[in-house]
Amino acid sequence: MERLEIEQGVSGGPAPEPEAWLLTWTEKTSESPLFGTVVGRTRRVKAGELSDAFLESGWTAETLEHGLIEAEMRGGDARLGASRKSTTASGGMSDTRGAQDRRGK
Repeated sequence: MERLEIEQGVSGGPAPEPEAWLLTWTEKTSESPLFGTVVGRTRRVKAGELSDAFLESGWTAETLEHGLIEAEMRGGDARLGASRKSTTASGGMSDTRGAQDRRGK
């Protein structure tokens, strides 16, 4: 089973804490000092299988060969009145695209 390990942080903010996400498209809830409660899921897909058509094109041939990592996150910090869904696809550190909830809240 594939696993994605990430660290999210901001310069001058709290120290980043590592997170592990299984690429199973199963929802997971996590607490973030930056974003509050976040519900997300991740998977490896072919470009045509992405849940957001905006993310399907513009990838390098190498990225398309190995597949993309799709991450869908929603939530946010209720104290700030934030509640947002975002979908990101990545084929590596230099080949990433994101789509912030263009469908409305």
